[in-house]
Amino acid sequence: MTTKMMELVSDFGQIQIYDDEEFDGDELDWTEESLVEFAVFGDQCVGLQVIENDDHKIPVSVLATAPEADLSSWDHIVEVPFECLSSKITIADEELNLPAGNYTVRWSIKKTGEFRGNYQLDFVAQQSAGRRVLKQMSV
Repeated sequence: MTTKMMELVSDFGQIQIYDDEEFDGDELDWTEESLVEFAVFGDQCVGLQVIENDDHKIPVSVLATAPEADLSSWDHIVEVPFECLSSKITIADEELNLPAGNYTVRWSIKKTGEFRGNYQLDFVAQQSAGRRVLKQMSV
């Protein structure tokens, strides 16, 4: 397991993750369902919704296996698939080396105020079928 604290800037209510060399720049299709579930995904790209646009200090972990979801510590947890082809990804404006392969991206959110939140981002080395909400925050 590798964990790195990253300073990430959100824009338009989201943090985007994409494969540097493989992402074709297509817009993500935020539907009403994906907005409620705080995540959307496409080819070599993931969008993660945040509570507020701000600078965020977020722990980012790369894991070989998925830990049990800590449902008591987070208000919302969602997982989406991500395929890394180039071994280098961008999260917001920051680069991260990530071994090529299939991942489940786990996005955990803790609401700390009306317009504030804490976040955790995990890349789990495993295939994922689609978006899966482990805990739903009431909106």
